[in-house]
Amino acid sequence: MNVKKTVIFLIFVLFGFLHGCTGKDTKAELSREWKVSKVSIEDLPDNASGAMVAKVQTLQQLFGDAYLKLYPNGDCVIVHDQNYQLGSWNYDYKKRLLSFRGKNREEEFSMTLHEKEDGYVKFKAFTVENKDSVNYISMLWMPEQKYEYENQDMLAKERNMWRIKPSQKQSKAQITQKLVAHLTFMIDYFQFLDNKKQGYFEPKFLQSPFQFYSHGLGVANKYNLPDFWKETYYDQENAEMALDLFAEALGSVGEFPSGKNFTEEYKKVMERMKIYLEK
Repeated sequence: MNVKKTVIFLIFVLFGFLHGCTGKDTKAELSREWKVSKVSIEDLPDNASGAMVAKVQTLQQLFGDAYLKLYPNGDCVIVHDQNYQLGSWNYDYKKRLLSFRGKNREEEFSMTLHEKEDGYVKFKAFTVENKDSVNYISMLWMPEQKYEYENQDMLAKERNMWRIKPSQKQSKAQITQKLVAHLTFMIDYFQFLDNKKQGYFEPKFLQSPFQFYSHGLGVANKYNLPDFWKETYYDQENAEMALDLFAEALGSVGEFPSGKNFTEEYKKVMERMKIYLEK
């Protein structure tokens, strides 16, 4: 799950849905986890420029089957497949504008609320080229808490900083610290599933080199490193060092532990690996 570097600036122009609410009420309404249940391209002209098509495709890829979390402090997270993107959001009550900004180059998209019914929120997305607005994408959102339960929020930025690619080469000690943070996240995730009584887990969400088996765990080959692993490290050398340390920690576990289910067994292994790396 790499952290996308494409910075996107999104403006949501909200009409009836937010009409009559105070800014504080609206921010509370928006501060939640959302599931993007449908994204469809509509009315894209045949003569649309390459830049315009690229913008539409970026928006579709970013939001297709994605989960979003808007936080009261202005943080925003978008999770899609193996992509975890951090950003920020802001609500302008006077203009009734909800904006999202990523980190790098600016691309602008806008979404107009089309309707709200049975808990769903439908947006019409458009962008501006030569001062002409054209509807391109229809998007359906619905409130859903997939990654939050009670006081556990698996999308929170402080839990996921290990996903961020470093800006410079890291030492063995720094890589070890990053691995400990990664293992802590996975341990918390399996506890989260147990608390929710959820009978399945998402390997992609863990972004780990683990190979999950029935009553067993393996590690990917460092000569065929997954891209989602390499993209969280500065370079190939650091990614290989991290995998070697990861495999060494797994090798220290010894006999595979037993548990009431597979996820409890995996959690016990990761707890032992974490202890080994923290020595």
